[in-house]
Amino acid sequence: MKNKSKRVFRKGTVTEVERYQQDVRQSEAETEANKAIGRKVLRQRKNATAAARSALQRLAELKEEQGLSFADLSAATGIERGNLSRLFNHPTPNVNTDTLVKIANALKATLTMEVTSRLP
Repeated sequence: MKNKSKRVFRKGTVTEVERYQQDVRQSEAETEANKAIGRKVLRQRKNATAAARSALQRLAELKEEQGLSFADLSAATGIERGNLSRLFNHPTPNVNTDTLVKIANALKATLTMEVTSRLP
């Protein structure tokens, strides 16, 4: 039978305890900073998703006005019909600008983007 040794815990010195507490405070501050960054990124992503959704809604209107099906749009863009359907119908589409430009070009439309400063 193996001899089991017990762990021995000692109290930290005053310096060690202070250093530990300082590390905990720093870690908590870094955690809060990371959470703030995460919230900012989520807001930006939400805004970008809303912009993509808006662009896709307008492109869908143009598609309907021109009487095109997803199959027609697929032939014109080279994007699979199922992917187009998913893009146009998904509540939070994951679409890049190249795809939007392809669709806009196929619909004889121009895609414009606006960048504005958030600085005062």
